[in-house]
Amino acid sequence: MTQFKLDEHEINTSVWQKLKKHQEEKLNALRIANDHDCPESVTNRRRGRIQELKNFLSIGIPEQVEEE
Repeated sequence: MTQFKLDEHEINTSVWQKLKKHQEEKLNALRIANDHDCPESVTNRRRGRIQELKNFLSIGIPEQVEEE
């Protein structure tokens, strides 16, 4: 199964740039919060949210074309 990716023209839109910035800010806040001592359940929940944000942001990263 191929991973969903945005096309180059979609990556360059103001809408994607605005969404990306917002999600990156949330990601940074979660990373900072995760650096503090918390119960394991809270840490695990934050790690899951961090992974989901990273997955979302990855749709704006073009796939590398492998050279033969």
